[in-house]
Formats: sequence, structure tokens, C-alpha cells
Amino acid sequence: MIEVNNLTVRYGKTTAVSNVGFTVERGEVVAILGPNGAGKSSIMKSIVGIVDFEGEIKIDGMNANTKVAKNLFGYVPEEIRLIDHLTPEEFFSFLVSVRKLGEEAAKRVEKYVRIFRLEEQMDKPIISLSMGNKKKVAVVAALLHDPPYLLLDEPLNGLDAFSARVLKEVMARKTESGGILLSTHIMEIAERLADRVIILNRGLKIAEGTLEELKSYGTLEEAFLKITGQHESLEEVISAL
Repeated sequence: MIEVNNLTVRYGKTTAVSNVGFTVERGEVVAILGPNGAGKSSIMKSIVGIVDFEGEIKIDGMNANTKVAKNLFGYVPEEIRLIDHLTPEEFFSFLVSVRKLGEEAAKRVEKYVRIFRLEEQMDKPIISLSMGNKKKVAVVAALLHDPPYLLLDEPLNGLDAFSARVLKEVMARKTESGGILLSTHIMEIAERLADRVIILNRGLKIAEGTLEELKSYGTLEEAFLKITGQHESLEEVISAL
């Protein structure tokens, strides 16, 4: 289980996340919803350990900043940053070597390269790849060590319909034994994939529940707009069109 308790993230005088807590159990997909700037990516980066934070984060009972805990998740950021001068083949070989993963990981590379249709990109410098192909490289990299948890920040952005469908299937299979935390601002993605939804606004967790619980407000989109206080503003904008 991923446990986040009293999480606060600050950038200088700006508080991006304020006293947020939640869990991600194995066997479920938890989606973090929120408008731009709500703190979704800051939560992901806190779990990964690339931003400073206050509070407590544990993965299967261990401090998330320990080496053992970091091996329990794969992370796909919203902004893809890879080693641009390497080819995907070189990049994957580098990761397998650094993580000391062995033959099983090499077989996973072959499998995921095939199912994401990356064969023709394997000998090209990463810097030359399209955004969608870079995203696929990042997804494969996150899956190499077969982690029980996936942290996916806007995972479907930039993917074509085929690759998006493949990733959804990968996610479904991952929840058979692990858990997934994904962030998105697209309601349809949360509706299709999530077992439980957390709604953020201005760094605060303002709602959490299953899809059915949140749909007591109407559709998930209506629930989101009402909970975040944007429903009336939207009606005014629509009326002015």
C-alpha cells in the first residue's frame, strides 16, 4: 500500500499541496483529479522523491525515500525527460544494467517494445522521437523492473489511440497484483480507469470517494465542477457565449 499522510509541498512562498493524505491499495486504481495547478504533479514528485516535502510517505510500510521502496514503483512523469543522446535500445540497456535486472528485464523490453510498436524507433536518438514515442519509451522504462505500483502523471497525453488502449490494458493487468496512482484533468479517463477518485483544488484535497459516491452530484464532470466551485462560473460563461 502507498500511504501519504499530512503531505505539504512548498515552492518558496507558494504552497502547492497542503496537508493532503490518502492511500493506494494493491488491486485498485486511484485517480487524482484537479484543475491546472491543483497540486497533482507535486504529489507525484513527492512520492518519487524529486521535490522536498513535509509529512510522511510510505510504500508497503517503508519510507518512500529508501532504495528498497523506490524499487517498488515505476514512474511516468507528465513532462518526459530522458537521456536524449541515447537511442531507446541504449537507454533500456543502460537501465537494465544500472538496476542489475538481468535476462527477465531484457525479455520485458522485447515484449513492451513489440506491443507499443517501438521497433522502428529503437536505433534512433531519443531527441529525434515524437512526443508520443518518447512517452512510450518512458512507459516501457517504468515497467522494466516489474514494479507492484505505477505512478502515472497524465499518462495518456501524447499517445495515439492504439498505444493508449495498450496502456489501459497494461494498467488493468497491473492491478491484478499491484496498485496504480494516476493524475489527470480529463474526466473520461478517471471514469474509465479509476476505482476511487481524489479531487484537489488549490493544493487541498476537497473530496474523495468511489465513482458512484461522487456521482451523487450528477456525472463525474458535474461533481468535479460543483465540488471545486466552478459550476456557477461555467454557467455564466456558457450564457455569455
